[in-house]
Amino acid sequence: MYIEVISMASCKRITLLWLILFSIGIIFSSYFFPLQVKAEIQLGTTVVDTQSNGLGLLIWTVIIVGGCIGITLSYVSWRKYKGEKNKKMQKDDLVD
Repeated sequence: MYIEVISMASCKRITLLWLILFSIGIIFSSYFFPLQVKAEIQLGTTVVDTQSNGLGLLIWTVIIVGGCIGITLSYVSWRKYKGEKNKKMQKDDLVD
């Protein structure tokens, strides 16, 4: 059975990659969807902003979740490819 231990350097690279992607996502979302604050003084009434960013936030949520799923599937398929390649190499070594 083939068991690989993930090295500490590999874990640090993965953590750094996620931190960078998360930071880029926050920067882009604050750039494309800035918060809008309106202040008015009226007695007895409430001012409500009718232009909401609900659709924009939904799109960003779909992009982030879809991106995470895509990255995970890519990583898993790459690991499967590497595992099958190593298994084939071990099988070839046993024949010799």
